[in-house]
Amino acid sequence: MPSFRASLPIVAALALIGCASASQDTADFGRVCAGLGIAPGTDEFVDCVEQQKLRQETDTQQIRQTRESVRGSSKL
Repeated sequence: MPSFRASLPIVAALALIGCASASQDTADFGRVCAGLGIAPGTDEFVDCVEQQKLRQETDTQQIRQTRESVRGSSKL
């Protein structure tokens, strides 16, 4: 069984990947909002990015719930 210290670099790497992914999502959302003609640095731009994040979280939650309901319905 590996020690905690041996697995620490793996945990750190996974955490960094998660942060990079979140940063990438924010950058992608910013590009969408800029593409809509909303100027970066404005309140409207921040609202647009937040709406994009919320929409993604809602979609992710709906997908998760659908998967869980399908798995649950197949059990007898």
